[in-house]
Amino acid sequence: MVEESQFIQNYLGALSSRSVRFGEDFNPRAILHLRLKRKPDNSPKIEPEPKVAKTTADETREETIQVTIKIVKPASQFIIARLSPDDTISTLKKRIYQQQSAYPVGRQRLLIRGKVLADNKKLSDYNVANETIIHLMLSAAPKAVVEDVPITGRFGVSLATEQAIDSPDFWSALEATVASKVSAQDTPLIMDKLKRALA
Repeated sequence: MVEESQFIQNYLGALSSRSVRFGEDFNPRAILHLRLKRKPDNSPKIEPEPKVAKTTADETREETIQVTIKIVKPASQFIIARLSPDDTISTLKKRIYQQQSAYPVGRQRLLIRGKVLADNKKLSDYNVANETIIHLMLSAAPKAVVEDVPITGRFGVSLATEQAIDSPDFWSALEATVASKVSAQDTPLIMDKLKRALA
């Protein structure tokens, strides 16, 4: 029993002189409530394999970024996440339209520090990194196509017909037609009513 307590004291003394190294994912708050009784580890030490540094090409392939899209009028902003630095500005515009359908791709103008971003360029060409703010402006809506609407006169007839009604030849031809269908006494009465109605 004395040998065990002496061993424990020696072991703890040896451990207390060593520095402690925690992993990258260590969270001290997660284990504060745990009180573990540890047994001495007599197993042989195995050195972990050294980490191989990733190349920058691998990092850019795996790296995803999110950008903040800021709109001046009306003042608002939203975030587009899971973008790759290799994505084009055109791809970003499509993602904006998917998230906010009020901003059609063809009308979007994206700017960083006052510079308009070209659709065929990559985000990395403009040094877009995580949390970059990109301003969005909408170009003017295309003008509506105006169809050739026929011009109408006072009575809902075409302008050409209205001009024909005003000519004396029209009234002479109309009077001849009316006279052929009704009596000679009624023709002046009907013609008078027609002229008043169309005056």
